[in-house]
Amino acid sequence: HFDPECLECHVVGLKPWEAPADASESVLKFAGRTGFLSSQLTPHLKNVQCENCHGPARAHLENSKIHPANKEPKSACVSCHQGSHSPMFNFETYWPKIKH
Repeated sequence: HFDPECLECHVVGLKPWEAPADASESVLKFAGRTGFLSSQLTPHLKNVQCENCHGPARAHLENSKIHPANKEPKSACVSCHQGSHSPMFNFETYWPKIKH
């Protein structure tokens, strides 16, 4: 399933290779072959999902009008992107690419 309308909130299971051939440039850029691709190609990212950054969202699952809390972005990012795990990470460079 590939629907760019869902990508703002739901990225777990995104399959960029299923993007339609006529997808807009912005959709293709957003769905570019970065991040999680498959359990075989990027196993180290298979459990990275919304809750890793935004915390539990049971209320959001029960009522889509209730949005999960937003942590302070930089502290959320550096909780994983630090040290030898992500030595080239620079918040000011990467945040504009994923800001939502």
